[in-house]
Amino acid sequence: MAFPTSPTTGKNAKVLINSNDGAYEASTAMTVQTTYTYKGVSYANRVYLWGSGKTLINMRPAIEPRIDIDGIIDGIVCTVTASNDEVQTSAGTILVDNVVTTVAADTSIAVTRPAAGEGAWVAIHVHKGTQAVTATKGTDTSGSAGKGGLLTTYGTSAGQRPLIATTDLLIALIQLDNGAKPVTSSEIFSYDRQTADVDAQVLPNIGGVLLPTALPALHVGPTRQPVKITGYYLDNALAEIGTAKSWNLNPSTNEVSDTTFSRGISITEVSSWAFTFEQLATDPKAKNAIIDRQGYGAVRLQYPNGGYWQGACTLVPSFAVAPGALNSISVSGSLLDDPVFT
Repeated sequence: MAFPTSPTTGKNAKVLINSNDGAYEASTAMTVQTTYTYKGVSYANRVYLWGSGKTLINMRPAIEPRIDIDGIIDGIVCTVTASNDEVQTSAGTILVDNVVTTVAADTSIAVTRPAAGEGAWVAIHVHKGTQAVTATKGTDTSGSAGKGGLLTTYGTSAGQRPLIATTDLLIALIQLDNGAKPVTSSEIFSYDRQTADVDAQVLPNIGGVLLPTALPALHVGPTRQPVKITGYYLDNALAEIGTAKSWNLNPSTNEVSDTTFSRGISITEVSSWAFTFEQLATDPKAKNAIIDRQGYGAVRLQYPNGGYWQGACTLVPSFAVAPGALNSISVSGSLLDDPVFT
């Protein structure tokens, strides 16, 4: 529905909040967005969404969402050996679906060199299930380009870095030329090493996460490392408060300022969104939210024409009883991110 375009009263407006913790899903793969605009900024391959009908993430501390991106925790470092055409890796651990698994050291990993006059990348990677460490060679350069013809992209064309199986994690990349000889330390690189320390920012009001950088598409497909979510979504848990009387939604701004030797700098931005609504004391959903769910949930504030603001939130009810007045509940709260208008 559109934002109201003609003057109306609040008659037939609505307030909805969640009546339970919502629906649960475990280790669900999220979908990367080629481009996505969030708070006026366009992000390429950095925003992942849970899916249709899963736009409100329950952020209650007792059941807060878990974002899983498999990766190397520590160790599993690729180094040289004294033998021709081989490398070794140290022992370490990996994180797979939030489970820590040990990977044993491998002292002899054979690598294949390119044809005479050419260069090639070799990827060293570990299988997430068997913990076996193996090597995959990329396509040789062409025209006797040698290492100078190697590219920084992944694929199957000449000089590209090799794509590895979706079941594996990248440990290191090696640049090789022709001729049987030991690999040198200067030929081993940690480019795009897949570690388990990716910091995913949860975006609870769009059912998504924002990554600090795009994950490289280095798996066969080509595809990116899966981003998985375990948690509850609240879209189907919203229910109307039948005796709601009014609602308000108010953004707040925050000013950040500093002074240099040459000038003063001031930046103002929207920092938070607060809401209130009033209802008669005939519906227990606000009471249940504070008693049973730590005051966490989601709210939808709807106009008479059907357009609405909504978002995950925290809320606090205030209960009023007085002679000569109907018992009432005043609810105030804060959205956990910018609201979405639909």
